[in-house]
Amino acid sequence: AKKDLDGVGRTSTMVTIDQLREDFLRQVHRKPYEGRTRIFIISSIESMRSEQSNILLKTLEEPPDDVVIILLARDASNLLSTIVSRCQVLHLEPVGELEILEYLGECELGSDVPIQEIARLSRGRPEWAYQAAINPEILHILEDKLNQFMGCLTDSLEQRFKLSRDLSTQFFRDRDGVYEFLDTAMTWTRDVLLSSSERTGEIVNISQKERIHEFSRMLSTADILNILKLIRITFGNLKKNVTPSLVLDNFMLKLPVATAIN
Repeated sequence: AKKDLDGVGRTSTMVTIDQLREDFLRQVHRKPYEGRTRIFIISSIESMRSEQSNILLKTLEEPPDDVVIILLARDASNLLSTIVSRCQVLHLEPVGELEILEYLGECELGSDVPIQEIARLSRGRPEWAYQAAINPEILHILEDKLNQFMGCLTDSLEQRFKLSRDLSTQFFRDRDGVYEFLDTAMTWTRDVLLSSSERTGEIVNISQKERIHEFSRMLSTADILNILKLIRITFGNLKKNVTPSLVLDNFMLKLPVATAIN
């Protein structure tokens, strides 16, 4: 049977209240145009604020019989329990690296596209991998974030606090960008740990292999593990809505200093 399909938040990292009202609430009670069922897919649920979640919750409590609502989220633990309790939770496994490599190989990309690194960086997300392969700017932005973080480890405290202020300001208009910075830092630090353990074949940021090796010699294993712990704590505090400037200043203050080897 045919089904009517609608999407909310498809081109943005944040589902807005206007989108919920215009694209969802006004449409959800209308009858399907063709089939027996209307399907609504709402992305980035974890980015919703309380007002948005409450708007959605009212519909989830008593959805129309001919409507299926699919909510997409990276982590269900960040959602309101009242929303999760009204849903059937399905955990989707990431696509394997070899499968993404095969997929990219079929996309007729240029020979200069680093598909192996993209496949690893994608962490099982085929759409992200494809976008990164056709849009070099995505990898350039990622490299900028890496350079920012690597700079943190050798910069003065004054320079660290400047970056903290920049990230705090960014958080209020683009919190996902700050989360991506921390996520990039986490992946890079894991690469440093792998390099220090002589497991360079598993490194994700392949193009940064030499610098990763350099930092693996400048940081002790205890320092590397401490950085990973600090990133997780910073993530958690930002998710709990602790004041961003305090969280990020504390992060910068506690980061170990990478000591150059003569």
